[in-house]
Amino acid sequence: MKLRLREQLSIGRDSITKPAVFAATIVNAEAGQVSVALPLNSTTVPGVYFAEMALVCLDADGCEYIVFSNVFYAIIERGLWSAGARGNCALGPPSLAEVRLQLRDSSPAESFLLDNLMFDDAEIALSIQRPVQYWNEIPPPLNPLLTTQNFPYRYHWLEGIAGNLFLIAAESYRRNNLTYSAGGVQLNDQDKEPNYQREGERRWNDFRAFVRAKKASINLEAGFGEVGSTY
Repeated sequence: MKLRLREQLSIGRDSITKPAVFAATIVNAEAGQVSVALPLNSTTVPGVYFAEMALVCLDADGCEYIVFSNVFYAIIERGLWSAGARGNCALGPPSLAEVRLQLRDSSPAESFLLDNLMFDDAEIALSIQRPVQYWNEIPPPLNPLLTTQNFPYRYHWLEGIAGNLFLIAAESYRRNNLTYSAGGVQLNDQDKEPNYQREGERRWNDFRAFVRAKKASINLEAGFGEVGSTY
């Protein structure tokens, strides 16, 4: 068993840097449980990572081949011992707790109807990377491209994350919208798409407006400069 790990938005961008590879141990084969110990230098830079756990075998020529694999997100959260705390080399994304607190989704007790968390960790991981993807792809192009390790605009990033999560929720309500009758009472507890769609679009449009203004400002500043002189 082997685990490969690489920052999500760096995939396909740098052909020189290879994913980090770690040996894994099978804990319970029937239950599909494996264990891997990540070294300290692989967990000090916070970000959203693409991870793939694979069963690797060797053929008759000694070449590796994959029997099966499982892909998932790995989130390394920032803290006072992370690399970003020792200098601004890696800021890292908002933590899962920050995102959930922003959305009042920290506990099942906060959702009287669902009695459960509304967003799972994978949805939050996807929504963390989406604003940074948008930043990288909207004109004008700026170098270097940013990742979930170093995107610096904290307030607007969190707003973009919230907007994406609300749009995900709107898609779910749109798919499951059904009015039905029970005991002579007409019910539709999934008729919430308009509210989530509207709030998701508001927050995402605010983030888009910030990106356009900020990138235009950076691009304009880069177009002017000065040359120093010893005279």
